[in-house]
Amino acid sequence: MWKKRLAKLWIFVRTHKVRVLVLICILAGGAWYGYTKIKPANTEVKYTTVAVANGNIMATVSGTGQIAEENQVEIKPTSTTTVTSISVKEGDSVKEGDTLMKLDSASATTSIEQAEASFESAQANYNKVLAGTTSAEIEVAKTQVESAQTSVDNAEENYDAVVSLQKTSVSNAYSTLLNSGITSFSSSGNGSGTVPSNTSGSIPATATTTSTGNAIPSSGNTSTATVTISGTYTGTTEGTYKIKITVTDSVYSFTISGLESVTGKLTPDVPVKFGKKGLYLTLSSTGTVVNNSVWTLPIPNTLASNYLTNYNAHQTALQNQNQALVSAQNNIDSAQAQLDQAEAALAQKQESADSASVAAAKSQVVNAKTQLQTAQDSYDNTIITAPFDGKITDIAVKAGDSVSQAASVATIATPEKVVTISLNEVDIPNIAIGDKATFTFDAITDLTVSGSVAAIDSAGTVNSGVVTYTVTLKMDTQDERMKPGMSASASVVTDMSNNTLYVPSSAVKTDTQFLSSYVQVLDSSNTVQKKTVTTGLTNDTSTEIKSGLTEGENVITKTTSASNARNSSSSKSTNSSSNILDGMSGGDMPAGGGPGF
Repeated sequence: MWKKRLAKLWIFVRTHKVRVLVLICILAGGAWYGYTKIKPANTEVKYTTVAVANGNIMATVSGTGQIAEENQVEIKPTSTTTVTSISVKEGDSVKEGDTLMKLDSASATTSIEQAEASFESAQANYNKVLAGTTSAEIEVAKTQVESAQTSVDNAEENYDAVVSLQKTSVSNAYSTLLNSGITSFSSSGNGSGTVPSNTSGSIPATATTTSTGNAIPSSGNTSTATVTISGTYTGTTEGTYKIKITVTDSVYSFTISGLESVTGKLTPDVPVKFGKKGLYLTLSSTGTVVNNSVWTLPIPNTLASNYLTNYNAHQTALQNQNQALVSAQNNIDSAQAQLDQAEAALAQKQESADSASVAAAKSQVVNAKTQLQTAQDSYDNTIITAPFDGKITDIAVKAGDSVSQAASVATIATPEKVVTISLNEVDIPNIAIGDKATFTFDAITDLTVSGSVAAIDSAGTVNSGVVTYTVTLKMDTQDERMKPGMSASASVVTDMSNNTLYVPSSAVKTDTQFLSSYVQVLDSSNTVQKKTVTTGLTNDTSTEIKSGLTEGENVITKTTSASNARNSSSSKSTNSSSNILDGMSGGDMPAGGGPGF
């Protein structure tokens, strides 16, 4: 059936060649299109890098305003404090930098002293790291290692001594326990005088203790002779001796089984050593012995009056041994830990300063210097000086008054031109009186003037929901080309770090999981490494790096990728399709009009 269907299919193909060829081309094209869409193309990743630089970085706040004519400026303190003295009065002419009044400086003086001490300590540590450890310090470290080694040796020797002492103590207590009330008992074969079973380590309440050395004959036992056990049991195994005495023609023999297997002869009233564990057997000459009588000797004798005392003493010896060994081992561990620390400290002192240690010490110096400068600035702010030349028009306080940042303490009028700008409320907390500034002017393109912040309005102005504050800035240079009303742009420096590492801000990323900053570094083998960094100042273009990078490392600022199409594969697939089509043309089929099966 299937051969006939194939034959019909072949006839259809031969009579409709064009349609079949078109259908095959469509199917092949669709397959190739799907292949190129599903299979990913080659992707080449490219990185844009910038080397870590060393230099100065500053944070600034910018604003625009106008040049103003003669102006009156209110002088305000930078903190809430007390006026201690006033050096001017209303109407006095002053020069820039003249002292107007002094504020309480006790707290600021203390801060300076503390900051100076921190800076000196950081500088000394930095110098020490650079110089490396002295030979005297290394010798001290070696002595500490030797002392720690001696402590370990002593602790180990003490441990061995404790082991030996405690072993002897436990052995003696156990020997005493095993020898508790050594005596023989008549067995069940002699009557009812058997030793009761007891595994609890205590004497049964209903049992009768015994401390005699004679056997206890059972009820109805005709043996009247006594068997006495003497000596000291030197074995270390608990168990039982069974003593069987036979009488043949007035000759006494004994057979011992249990802890030891021994046979021998007996002479009344003569002690006979049996076994190898220090015990002796004596048969009395008085009384009679029934043939095959059996006595039992338990080791230890749990019915002895001193058994419980000896048992407790042995348990105490075991506990003391465990506690003593634990304590001795702890002493070894503690001594070894101190030795490890001393050896690590010596190794560290013997190593030369590495770059990471130097960088850390240098960072401490930079931070301490910054803190010192901050403390010095706070102290300088307790001395209120004239921001520029002018005349005192008002003194609003007297010595002893408390003042705050919002209150004016004096007013100064100046004939010099100043620049007034408006700053957003977000920027105001970042600036302070005395901050350095630079000015540029739309009408005088070739002029750049330096200056500083002279005054900051304590009250803002609200316009369309936006709060701004007027800031007055003085200019260090008065140029005759500057006219009142001219537009001016001011850039106020709010913070600065000198001789520090910095990178483009676009290179710094945030790890949201660990709440830390990091950069990607491309090393010499083009391998990308993630490095956690500590950042400092940041401005519109750059970010300070306080730790985590070294100068010259290449940080990645941008990553791009490009896809390459597989043209060669496409060409190969197209050729293959053509060969298939060529193979299906004409009379390549077997004769007879069908497949050659």
